[in-house]
Amino acid sequence: MSWQGIETAPKDGTRFLGWSAVDDVITVTFWGRVGGFTPSRDGRTWLGEAWSDHRGKPDAWEPTHWCALPSPPEVEPALPLRRATDA
Repeated sequence: MSWQGIETAPKDGTRFLGWSAVDDVITVTFWGRVGGFTPSRDGRTWLGEAWSDHRGKPDAWEPTHWCALPSPPEVEPALPLRRATDA
């Protein structure tokens, strides 16, 4: 993982790890639309999944750095569930 300045982060809805030097917090972050004040004209801003509004939706925050999420672990496929009628 390589941390970069937030100005280079994707603004296409891609989720990534965001870090705030002010709050010393890391959370999954993405560029999206939120109600209320936003610094952009189209109503989009950085949203952090560790922050939520009164409805439990991700809320605005101000990350200073970002890095890509790691790939998920490789696991064996789960066995199919057997029903009692399959016996």
